[in-house]
Formats: sequence, C-alpha cells, structure tokens
Amino acid sequence: EALAAKKARGAQLGNPQNMTPAISRQGQAAMQRNAREHQANRQAAQLADLLRTKGQTLWQIAVALNATGYRTRRGKEFHATTVWRLLLTSY
Repeated sequence: EALAAKKARGAQLGNPQNMTPAISRQGQAAMQRNAREHQANRQAAQLADLLRTKGQTLWQIAVALNATGYRTRRGKEFHATTVWRLLLTSY
C-alpha cells in the first residue's frame, strides 16, 4: 500500500543508470540458460529435431508440439519462430 501511495504521488522508482548494456546482456544470458535447462524444452527440442530431419517445416513442427501438449517454459504455445530458436540451441 505504501509503495502504491508513493507511486501515486509521482515518485519514480528504480535507477535507469543501473541498466547498462553489460547488465542487459547478463540478463539475456540468464534467460537463455534457463530456457536451455528447462526439462520440457529439452524434450521438445529433441522431438523438433527429429521432425526437422524428416523434412517438416517449422510451422508443422510447432503444430505437432502444441498438439502433443508441449508448451514453452512460460506456458505459451510454440510458433515457427520459437521452434527455430529451440533448434538453434544445442540441448
């Protein structure tokens, strides 16, 4: 409640000077590492790799992953772009 009241008074929270390019890269690296290490992503990547070697498109692979119940680490459905990113990373 106190924080909401402070925001309502117009106080600016956080320090944008702390957001250096190095900190941004560090955050991005942590997100990528978390995605690589997530068990469901590792399983989805193996299936995606198998389907890709059989000649399926990224879109077809996304449809197959979604149909079998796979979701991204954040619980979202796969799309061609997310499949592409999944395949780019070595699992």
